Amino acid sequence: MSNQGNSDPKPYNIVVANKALCCNNATQTPEGGDRQYIDVSGTSGQLNQDFKIAAAGVISFSGWFSVRDFPQNLSGMFVQVRNLSNGKIVATSSVSFSSSEPIGLWKMARADYVPVAAGSYRFEAFIPNPANLDLVSVTYSPSLSVQKSSAAHWDPVSNYKNPKMIPGGIITYSINIEIPPDYDLTSNSLLITDPTPPNLAMIVTDFQDPGSGPVQLDAGKGGVFLTYSGLDSATDGVEFSNNGGLDWSYQPVIGPDGSDPKITAVRVRPQGTMAAGTIATVKMRYVIR
Repeated sequence: MSNQGNSDPKPYNIVVANKALCCNNATQTPEGGDRQYIDVSGTSGQLNQDFKIAAAGVISFSGWFSVRDFPQNLSGMFVQVRNLSNGKIVATSSVSFSSSEPIGLWKMARADYVPVAAGSYRFEAFIPNPANLDLVSVTYSPSLSVQKSSAAHWDPVSNYKNPKMIPGGIITYSINIEIPPDYDLTSNSLLITDPTPPNLAMIVTDFQDPGSGPVQLDAGKGGVFLTYSGLDSATDGVEFSNNGGLDWSYQPVIGPDGSDPKITAVRVRPQGTMAAGTIATVKMRYVIR
């Protein structure tokens, strides 16, 4: 086994099998006994490889298993990653074989895009007798990037001309979500929760067009979209809380200035898939108290 470097922010293979353990072409699916692989005989085996993650991201890991003797009928073949700081399993995947399956059949145990923090980890593969293991891999990809910014939109003195962030004024908050160029975001998996900043009250009238709602999503080329059915809807993509996010059933009330000071957090659930390398922006407005 070899443990790869961790300085490149792009995806790379952290753990790969070397030629002593694996076939010459590690991109080819295992086909049987004409290639080199780990062959457990007489007793079960375990393969461990420690590695470090320098920055938060996601990992994918896998291993191919086969059984060399009849009857196949074998279970307990699995791969997993363990967090060495607390001993907990981050993710695991297993395969099994039935007695009717042929010798030479390979199956892959895998886990994809598992979130991890910076730290030390261990890849573990469990190989019961008489199983084989091949094409072990652990890869790293950077996390998506989230940045929040604010800008004055209007104030009661200058109106829209060079507005300032003064009491009674309105601020636009923008949350940019950028997907790395290496993978698509899983469909319907994006969830954005934003607490109400101090001394602000969220505006709950339409952000732009009538009926558009208080939250705007600029999807760019990402492929996501946001549904909005009304402030009292429990099924659309915009939810509100008045207790710091303990629950999301609060129905806002539009005040004289268009805001609701009881909102303590907003949660946005875009739908669809964000493509690799794309950016989406969520916008909302607040009144300065």
